[in-house]
Amino acid sequence: MGLATKILIVLLNMIIFNSACMLIHMSNFSRVAKVLLLIAGNAIIIGGTIYVFHVFGL
Repeated sequence: MGLATKILIVLLNMIIFNSACMLIHMSNFSRVAKVLLLIAGNAIIIGGTIYVFHVFGL
């Protein structure tokens, strides 16, 4: 699997997560909590994807 494919998969995962932004923004959380949720979610998705690539040797 090439580097471009890996980057594309990470970007697709981020797009899927960020599509949930509407739900986060419609919630009753404070502005700081919303920003932290978005940052943490993106970090988990990127880190998790890279970890899966490493574990499966991709």
